[in-house]
Amino acid sequence: MQNGKVKKLSVSLNDLANPDLNGYSAYNIKNSETDTSSATYIAKVFPQFTKLNGTKVEFIVLTGGTGSWSGNVTCSYHVQPVTYDRGDF
Repeated sequence: MQNGKVKKLSVSLNDLANPDLNGYSAYNIKNSETDTSSATYIAKVFPQFTKLNGTKVEFIVLTGGTGSWSGNVTCSYHVQPVTYDRGDF
């Protein structure tokens, strides 16, 4: 890996509707960038390093370029189940 391509990206929990905070390690982010040489291209997400930090969920990703990262991402996440919809039995 080249220096500067591994980055920490954060997503605000306020932007997610009822996220399951116990399942954050299964969250994923992606973007629509297809130019693999672009700095805004997410080539790989390292889920083992995903963590909660206050009101944000942080991802470690491999990007297409060095320097600052700016771009739009989509976060896939699990929704917190509600009591009447759990299906425990």
